Amino acid sequence: MSIKSTWLFCQVIDNYGDIGVCWRLAQDLQSHAPVVLWVDDLTRFQALCPAIEPHLWQQTVAGVTVIRWSAAALRQVSLASLPSPTLLIEAFACDLPEAITQHAKAHNSLWLNLEYLSAEDWVADVHLMPSLQANGLAKYFYFPGFTPELGGLIREQGLIAARDALWAQPEHQAAARQRLGLPERQSPDELTFFLFAYTSAALPMWLRAWQAQARPITVWVNPGQALDSLKAGLGVADDAPLEVGDEYWLGQVRVCVLPFVAQADFDYLLWLADLNIIRGEDSFVRALWAGKPYLWHIYQQQEDAHLPKLNAFWAKAFAAATDAAGQALRTAHEAVSLPLNANTALSQADWTQNWSKLLSLLPHWQIMSAEYSRAQVGLPSLRQKLTAFVKNKLE
Repeated sequence: MSIKSTWLFCQVIDNYGDIGVCWRLAQDLQSHAPVVLWVDDLTRFQALCPAIEPHLWQQTVAGVTVIRWSAAALRQVSLASLPSPTLLIEAFACDLPEAITQHAKAHNSLWLNLEYLSAEDWVADVHLMPSLQANGLAKYFYFPGFTPELGGLIREQGLIAARDALWAQPEHQAAARQRLGLPERQSPDELTFFLFAYTSAALPMWLRAWQAQARPITVWVNPGQALDSLKAGLGVADDAPLEVGDEYWLGQVRVCVLPFVAQADFDYLLWLADLNIIRGEDSFVRALWAGKPYLWHIYQQQEDAHLPKLNAFWAKAFAAATDAAGQALRTAHEAVSLPLNANTALSQADWTQNWSKLLSLLPHWQIMSAEYSRAQVGLPSLRQKLTAFVKNKLE
């Protein structure tokens, strides 16, 4: 039995990661069957998708039925008027209302909890494990992942072809740069870094480390946590506003403040940059599909619970780096990545040395990033894996 309809529930906790993942998944699933996306914060959602109208209880955007999820909405919206769900997805353990789970039981829906992405080995042992709920339904734990036995990664049809078409056609690159408000290159040997990170005291020190590099560097940064963290390095007061379109120069380093882009345009920034410094889960996976060198500022958890997740992924990504150059790259990468994510205080001299070593290996890093991206493209996507699981359980 194929998926006839999916109901997907998303609770926006903080930042944009949860809704970013859910909106991408909803659109990918909708390309094959109707999707109803329930979201508790449409204002935050609108930042990623400007077509969203936060005041509406129910609307259709990009073919997806979007419902403002609240107790009031459950009174306003007739569940019977919606397509009956073959698949019920609870994103990141967001606790579904009893009215929803009872409706799912009445329609023999398959109930999944979409878990956070992890490369740790233990997730393979619990992926697709059922948990019997009080109403008699089984809820299955679904883990996205980087290996064939896990649930895949969100990769919509045509994504890689669109990326490759952009790279192959300079006129399309120029049009994308103009649409996104990207500055002209300083020189042919300029490096472009896209910075989309969480708050970190390391970032202003990185600016000074980049000043010491041999090639000019332009940093693209959107308003938000990363830009606020850069203020100290830019000589800007904490309470001073940084406006879209502003440029700041520190020697041969140029910092360009870009507008916050809708999710549909985010990939273009990743595709056009030379190095992506990204955060969270959704942006991390999109950087993987970009096939460019990247650093991952993982979501911080108490007692450094995020570090095993970070290290598990890089162990997989660098697994093929067994020659001397590969090992040197892994060491240099870790010298920048680990202090950032562990909040380790380094001296300015250490940061400069670590960045110099990492950028000296940029050609090898580019090759390794492209190869790992291709390897992941060779695996089934999350939608394909999910569809196969549903068909197997319901036939």
